[in-house]
Amino acid sequence: MDLASVLISGGALLVAILAATFSGISLCYGRGQRDAAIRQATAAEAQTVYMGRQLEVMESELEFTHEVPASSAPAFIELATSGSARTRVPPWSLAHYRGDTFTLTNGSDETVYAVQIEMPEHTIHRGPYRWESIDPHAGETFLLAFSMASSSRKVTITWRWAPDGDVQSWSSTVPPKR
Repeated sequence: MDLASVLISGGALLVAILAATFSGISLCYGRGQRDAAIRQATAAEAQTVYMGRQLEVMESELEFTHEVPASSAPAFIELATSGSARTRVPPWSLAHYRGDTFTLTNGSDETVYAVQIEMPEHTIHRGPYRWESIDPHAGETFLLAFSMASSSRKVTITWRWAPDGDVQSWSSTVPPKR
């Protein structure tokens, strides 16, 4: 073999190594972008669910105002605009994230406090399951795997709207894996 063929072979090897390196970097970047898109889609789904619940509450309040006699309408308006009568719907949505992990998303425009998830019996799970607070439109990921002994797919989430507020509760079935 002469020197020219060795140099050409070495150059080709160097180009192949560089191409493989850039392909690996591109693959990692693409996966990161995919994961970010999944998180955004989950947050958008949570917001849609939350807005649907708000619409249901507003429609039920509207039906209630039509049933109230006209003489008590000013009192109802005053009560409805006061902070104590404010109706809130549970802000949560659950979505499958990847593998045996799920995302709990706060779909409201407010921070919630003292959030805790109660898991079903006979499941494999790893925490944390308590968060001091979850910001608006933010999600927390947790691991939850079901075994043959699992009798239920229902989880219960408890939280407070304010750090010293009353404990609220919401139960839902964990969605199936995609």
